[in-house]
Amino acid sequence: MGQSMSYKDSVINIVMGALPWTLLVCSISLLLSFAVGNILGVFIAWKRSKVWDGIMTGYQAVFGSIPDYIVAYLLVALFSIGLGLFPARGAYDSNSTPGWNMAFILDVLYHAFLPVLCYFLTTVASWVMGMKSICVGLLGEDYMNYARARGLSNKRILFTYLGRNAMLPQITSLAISFGLMFSGSPVIENLFVYPGVGYYLNSAISRRDYPLMQGMFLMIIVMVLLSGLVGDALNKRLNPRLREK
Repeated sequence: MGQSMSYKDSVINIVMGALPWTLLVCSISLLLSFAVGNILGVFIAWKRSKVWDGIMTGYQAVFGSIPDYIVAYLLVALFSIGLGLFPARGAYDSNSTPGWNMAFILDVLYHAFLPVLCYFLTTVASWVMGMKSICVGLLGEDYMNYARARGLSNKRILFTYLGRNAMLPQITSLAISFGLMFSGSPVIENLFVYPGVGYYLNSAISRRDYPLMQGMFLMIIVMVLLSGLVGDALNKRLNPRLREK
């Protein structure tokens, strides 16, 4: 991929060094928001809870209209500057010794808390509303009425019939979201000085480092394609109608 003009290092080394940090933050935040959002979505649809529905609709209206970097600024102002609970920059403390030891792992997770929280707060409501919409449509299906008529328990209907079928479209959305999110937000990672893909992409753009930009864009394209392939494979695995006979 050539050599970076600003960092004086090979582009492949920079890309492979930034990849794990973005993978860590994106994986934790996306899987957490996916799990919490889908559980809440099923609960709201099953209970027909107007209170929770109103709360999540308002939450989505607020956080869906606020850019994620504004949320990041607010988190830094509250938790770092105001309360001093979490660090505002870096992937780990300069005094920590990198390695596969518990002290370093905990330090990495401690520094990743605010970026993960920022991504979580700005994405969880969309999973809730999407899952709720799917479940509401499935509740009127014939097989759901048949399950109730057979006298099956609510727990079995909820997890085996409703949740399992409603999860299929969400798996595809998860794969697409992971591929797009993997590019990282240059503004957020630059704000937290987090050495991920977004940070180096923002640095390459500001310094007009074209070899590094090309390397980062190529890596993002590859991850989007791989995420789509993984999503198709999971759909084929989870959906019996797509399996080969």
